[in-house]
Amino acid sequence: MIIIESYKMRYLVFVFCAALVCGNAVQVKAQEIINQDVRVVQEYTPTLSDANKISLMPVVDDTISLSPEFNYRIISKPVTIDYKPQNITPARLVTNKKTIQSKSYAKAGLGNYSSGLLEIGYNLPESEDYLLGIKAGNSSSFGDVKLEDGSEVDAPFYDTFAEVGFKRLFDDKTLSVDLDFLHNVYRYYGLQSINQNTTYYRPEDSKPLAASLMAPDERNRISTFGAKLNFSNNNADLKKTSYNVGLGLNTFGSLNGVAQNGFLLSGKVLHPTEKINLGLGLSIENYKTSVADSVGATPYSFEVGNTSLIQLNPNLNFELDNLKLKVGVLMAAVGTNNENTFFLAPDILADLTVVEGIVSLYGGLTGNVDLNDVKTISFQNPFVSPDATIKPALYGLNVIGGVKGNFSSSTSFSTGVSYAFFNDEHFYVNKYYSTLPND
Repeated sequence: MIIIESYKMRYLVFVFCAALVCGNAVQVKAQEIINQDVRVVQEYTPTLSDANKISLMPVVDDTISLSPEFNYRIISKPVTIDYKPQNITPARLVTNKKTIQSKSYAKAGLGNYSSGLLEIGYNLPESEDYLLGIKAGNSSSFGDVKLEDGSEVDAPFYDTFAEVGFKRLFDDKTLSVDLDFLHNVYRYYGLQSINQNTTYYRPEDSKPLAASLMAPDERNRISTFGAKLNFSNNNADLKKTSYNVGLGLNTFGSLNGVAQNGFLLSGKVLHPTEKINLGLGLSIENYKTSVADSVGATPYSFEVGNTSLIQLNPNLNFELDNLKLKVGVLMAAVGTNNENTFFLAPDILADLTVVEGIVSLYGGLTGNVDLNDVKTISFQNPFVSPDATIKPALYGLNVIGGVKGNFSSSTSFSTGVSYAFFNDEHFYVNKYYSTLPND
């Protein structure tokens, strides 16, 4: 502040002196003529002395302090993206070319009732195009059995079997042919308790039997031969349609003159879509039973049978993160000599993975039809009466559930329970005869 006042003071003195000079000049002019030549020695440059810079920026010294306040909000809006990533299709391992694991093998064994076992198998070396396996064996017994009266009788049997399996492997197709033969010989032990000089009657019939209860022979033999032809595609891509078509033929005969011929035609197809897989199964099965004229008079009452079964199984298959679900229905039409039946049952199966590769749960509601043909019953119970009436069994509802998993890479486990509702399933009972007619 003092510097500025000193500057002003000098400025006023300068002005005052200049005015005084001008006043004198005017007065002199009035008195005499003045020399007007002016000589400039140097330009005037004003300077400030004893000046110091206090601060580079101004400072406001105020007692009031103001803090700015901001009030804002965010309005969120979802961004819609139409892009949908495509699922990566997992690779499917096709194991058709690894069916045969060893070149050959042999089995032999001994058991009680003087029984023995011998089985051999031979497989051609694995090829990129062909697979061929042959198996044959025999299981026999020469033992005795004790009857209800305490006596022991011979009860030998001889079971012989042979199987041939062939596969032709194409790039994405597989053609397989399977042949099997089974021949069983056994003895009707216990027939010695029948008195051939006695007349017998059926409990439900008052007429005497036309012949004794003795079978045409103390022994019986049953034989069957079957052939199966199957064609399928080796579909490793889950986005492509997979299919399987099969044709089976079989024939059956016995020493007592009962024969049966049958065929089975089946097919399955699975077509994938964007979210679900559409499945369809179809099968046609027929068995016809006949009796040879050479049987003659026997205690049996034969009836030629003709049984047919047609099944249709449409289904939907869902594959979620940890759940595989199949939802379908089984429709079946069964026809016999005496009646025709239409059958309908659910076909629901679920598989839930609890721990990947370790534990999974499964369960469902299903139904099925057992045709119970003569060949199946005869090999299940060789002593069944050849004139037994055989009916298809209808399983309207099977409730199943269980747990399966792996203990290690080489050890697995599976446990489950099932409960079924069915009609017309067969049970074996003894057939009685009487020495007196039924009144």
